[in-house]
Amino acid sequence: MEQGKAELAMAISLVEARGFSGAAFHSHQAAELLLKGLWIHLKRSAAPRFHDLVELGTGLGAPENVLAALRRLNPEYVVSRYPDAANGVPARNYDRERALELIGLAEGVERWVSDASA
Repeated sequence: MEQGKAELAMAISLVEARGFSGAAFHSHQAAELLLKGLWIHLKRSAAPRFHDLVELGTGLGAPENVLAALRRLNPEYVVSRYPDAANGVPARNYDRERALELIGLAEGVERWVSDASA
């Protein structure tokens, strides 16, 4: 979970540096690592080795509002980095508003994970 929080901080710093597609990717990474940390904490077993946030959230019993955030963040793992997945240059497909929206979603996941791990 600590690394998930570090990824969220990285996403925030990338917005300040105008690295909006990077902020999108690190928002996904933050959510993924937070969920995997919670998985380890609650299930006392290794986290699954995949990147599907919705599947992770479902396996953890996340509420619908968290699952909705995960559905929105899920494609950012590839779309924010690969031109073929983004139908163009990812760096051109993101702006400050979109990056901040994705960070906000990851922050919501962080709040839920924090509450669920307490």
